[in-house]
Amino acid sequence: PGYISTKFSAIHLFIGAHFPDVNSLKFSEVYLQFNNLDEWLDISGFKIDDSKHQSDKELKIYYKLPEKICYKLNNETDFGFSFSHSSFQINAYQKGVNLEQHSNLFFLFNTNYADINAILDLTNGFQNFLALATFDVTYPSSIILINRDSYLEHDNEKYPEQIHLYFKRSRMFDEPHKRDKFQMLFSYEKVRDDFQQMFLRWLDIRNDLEPSINLLFDYFYKSKTFTTNHFLNIIHAIETYHRRRFKNYLIDPDIHKDRLNIIYSSVPEEHRGWLKEKLIFSHEPSLKERLEEIIETVKSEVLLNVIGNKVDVISDAKNSRNYYVHFSSNLKKKALRGGPLYHLTEKLKFLLIYCLLKDIGISEYNIAELFSMNRNLLFGHLNY
Repeated sequence: PGYISTKFSAIHLFIGAHFPDVNSLKFSEVYLQFNNLDEWLDISGFKIDDSKHQSDKELKIYYKLPEKICYKLNNETDFGFSFSHSSFQINAYQKGVNLEQHSNLFFLFNTNYADINAILDLTNGFQNFLALATFDVTYPSSIILINRDSYLEHDNEKYPEQIHLYFKRSRMFDEPHKRDKFQMLFSYEKVRDDFQQMFLRWLDIRNDLEPSINLLFDYFYKSKTFTTNHFLNIIHAIETYHRRRFKNYLIDPDIHKDRLNIIYSSVPEEHRGWLKEKLIFSHEPSLKERLEEIIETVKSEVLLNVIGNKVDVISDAKNSRNYYVHFSSNLKKKALRGGPLYHLTEKLKFLLIYCLLKDIGISEYNIAELFSMNRNLLFGHLNY
């Protein structure tokens, strides 16, 4: 009895066009807006002449839409930044004008369509890049898609129809996250000449370093209340980074395999399964050795000063990781807690960020400059 009803919980909602199935969700263009993108680009079409403003008699405001900035993602895809502005009204009696400029990241798929999964992957890639640059939570605030086969006709002219993509997002993104340029790790202006190669390298290393990058940004997005999980995530991220970027063995794998076979043959068969599990990774570097090798690559004096005593940092990281993973009573007194554990985690976070900046092509000199320029703002708490 009663009415038949169906309830849907949608992750994505497309407004502006109908698609018969998921496979037809393909688009030729996408325009995205992110929080802090305007501030990161720091490109404005406004010019204000306030030379006579002191008399309160004249204020001249000029606006010209900035030129589009174009790059190549590959032979078939362009990307870059475009600019738009809000509409405004001209009235018989003009009491005021409200004109707001918006910055957009765009992707143009010139020959083929891109499916929605590829577009969301590119969106996520730039979102993480911008989060690293601005050093803050980043999320898309608007996604507009264009499909060449979906258009409006007016006065015998065809206009591409804008398809708005709405999506579920965490409530944490409802809070304002605004950064000024001087609060960021680096702005577009600092990397303008190398931006194309940096972003392409970022997309490339993302595939190889995805576990480390995800753990790092999990720390970014969930750092309101510090917990031991934040520390364990950063340690795991650094271990994974070392696996992917450094030699992951102390003994040649073939020699290690031969040595293990000799050991296994000397042990009763009923114990071999247990022993194999214990020794299978015994030729790999320990956490202590991984941290030593990564820190050895650091050339920035500013970052080395933040890290402080390398021996203590490595020892604290090793003892704290082992305690919080195994809860061994003999390590309880050696493990850090509270503020000291938080500061250790922050140091390790900056160490991982340093490694990622090198990987995307920022020189040692420029990294040192970035860390020096942001010394007090971004890690003044560590210096203290």
